[in-house]
Amino acid sequence: MTKKAFKEALSTAPKYIVYIDYKAGSDKGTEIKALSANDIFAAMDEAEQLKSSDVYLMRIAESTSKVNEYDKLIYVDRLCTRSANWYCCNPTHGENVCEYSYQLEYKYFDWERVIEKS
Repeated sequence: MTKKAFKEALSTAPKYIVYIDYKAGSDKGTEIKALSANDIFAAMDEAEQLKSSDVYLMRIAESTSKVNEYDKLIYVDRLCTRSANWYCCNPTHGENVCEYSYQLEYKYFDWERVIEKS
C-alpha cells in the first residue's frame, strides 16, 4: 500500500466500531461492525439499532488514530452494555478493556487483546 493510499484509508476509517457478542445457543458467535457515527452519543444510538434478542453483550470502541506495527488502526473500548444501560469499559465496572485492530488496506477488523483486566 502506498503512503498516499494509506493516508486516505486512515482518513476514511470509521471513528467508532461495535463489538457484538451473541448469546450461547445463537448460530452467531461474535462480530465487529463499523459505525458511521461521529460522536459517542450517536454511536450509542446506532449500536442500539443492532440489538436483538440473541445479543448478550455489546461494546463500543473508539479509534485512537494510532497504527500498530502491522499498519492496523487501533480501537479501544469505551462503552459496554449487557441490557439496556451503557456504562464505561474499565476494571471498576468489572469489564476488561480491549483493543481491536482495523486492517486499513483490506478493511476488516480483528480482536486484538485485553489491555486492562477487571
